[in-house]
Amino acid sequence: MTNRHSPTPSPHEEDAFAPILDFVRQARGQALAAVNRELVAHYWRIGEYLSHKIAADGWGQGTIKRLADWLVAQEPGIRGFSPQNLWRMRQFHETYREDAILSPVVRELSWTHNLVILSKCSSQEERGFYLRLAVQERWTKRELERQLDGGLFERTLIAKPKRSPALREIHPGAESAFKDGYLNAVILGMPRQEIDKKFDEIVDFAEMAEFIDTPVKRYNSGMTAQPITLSETQCQSYTNTSV
Repeated sequence: MTNRHSPTPSPHEEDAFAPILDFVRQARGQALAAVNRELVAHYWRIGEYLSHKIAADGWGQGTIKRLADWLVAQEPGIRGFSPQNLWRMRQFHETYREDAILSPVVRELSWTHNLVILSKCSSQEERGFYLRLAVQERWTKRELERQLDGGLFERTLIAKPKRSPALREIHPGAESAFKDGYLNAVILGMPRQEIDKKFDEIVDFAEMAEFIDTPVKRYNSGMTAQPITLSETQCQSYTNTSV
């Protein structure tokens, strides 16, 4: 019999207590996520204001430096508002302000994650790729940096989708269309397995499976194999529709 005054709970009691611990941890996670979203939104608003003042009133490095010093004087101990960080807030806003797809995604990551992506990615396509994967895979800052330094985006461009020399020669436009469709799917958050499935559907739809991983067929007259009939526009349209 379990002593009801024992400081150690019985296995039965631990099973009964466990849901409360789950509630506590879930609430803590939700609170941290809410704080993070508000912090990123806060930096977004500051970046938006700075972008407007720089464009409208000609604020430059000197003004931003005085602003940073003034903030510290008004709020001793305040952190994160150095001139460099203020410029980053402005860059952050201007990078995503016209991107209806990515602007909500940045709020799902910490400010640190956003700064890593902002500083290491050279195109919106690449930024979207890492933003989505960082959210989906719940990457830590260290893992995000590892994937960036390892060139995951570039390796994905090379590896997906696979194209044969025949397909590239007979219909060069399909290569770009498939590549764009694949990356768009990643950015939109589709699982990789689902993306590969859609790619196979595109191949079947285009009736060009025979061209995948098939050498270019040449004849004595110098003619090559019959070109496929799917246009680049059709290919891209089907990709976007499937996604």
